[in-house]
Amino acid sequence: MKYKYPILVCLLVLLPACLLRAETLFDENFDDTPPYGDNGPLPTEAGLLRYGQWQIQEESRDAASTTTEVSLSSPRSLALAYGDNGRTSVSTLLGFDSDGARETTRALRVRVAVNLLPNSSAEVLLYGRDGFLGYAQAVMNENETGYIRAWFDHTADANRISIMRNTWYYIEMDFPDNPNSDSEYQVKVFESDGTTQIGETVSGHFYIRPSGNTAYRNLSLHSERTGGTVIFDNISVETVNSSDSSQPQK
Repeated sequence: MKYKYPILVCLLVLLPACLLRAETLFDENFDDTPPYGDNGPLPTEAGLLRYGQWQIQEESRDAASTTTEVSLSSPRSLALAYGDNGRTSVSTLLGFDSDGARETTRALRVRVAVNLLPNSSAEVLLYGRDGFLGYAQAVMNENETGYIRAWFDHTADANRISIMRNTWYYIEMDFPDNPNSDSEYQVKVFESDGTTQIGETVSGHFYIRPSGNTAYRNLSLHSERTGGTVIFDNISVETVNSSDSSQPQK
């Protein structure tokens, strides 16, 4: 079958992809004043951030601060010390603007810079409606040997990427659009420049596989070990077009 106007047909085919431009859902490096101050608490009031909102449990509030001692983007980063209940946890509500958070079914890319002190453990989790879907873990032991690994379908991936203490690394997690029980996501690790990949790209099913269709709701950052401090910086969550990303599509 021949089309009389081939250029017009091509434009109509490409138009939906063009309209689905990448959108920022969360993007914080703790450097803007306000809402951040030196060695101060996280601002949790609605409308203070460009996108989304911080949330923190009361028992974790005193263990989270915007430190000036070390940062990837100067002058501040987020330090999570050991909390009273064994875990310090902060969460980000995702939103297209400062008016409010919302969920999305579009493909996502999560990027988090992390720096670990000895005897510390960091967790990066992306939540859906009924539980967390993506799970990456960074561990630094007392002997200063550390690694980053991903978890799929309740199981730790066999690949452990070796890391050093007091060194910045980016964890990147790619999630597919229209997430469901059969969806897979992938995890990469980069050096502090954000472009030099370390180790292999790993992929697998969601950590908690939903019973059916779901949506992405919020990102959570944890510090897990006694005595150790985890530093986070340059946290971003963006939508991506499926054709522009390399994540597995299911």
